[in-house]
Amino acid sequence: MKTSGEHEGRIGVLGGLSPGQRVVVAGSLFLQRIYRQLTTGAAA
Repeated sequence: MKTSGEHEGRIGVLGGLSPGQRVVVAGSLFLQRIYRQLTTGAAA
């Protein structure tokens, strides 16, 4: 995903997403840890 600068609390998306797709902006580190555990069997 390619973004533009922040303006009034919003960040523009320049590319890498299709219309209607969503982006995780809060809790992404937590989701990354869960993903790693599920795909590699790594402990928390």
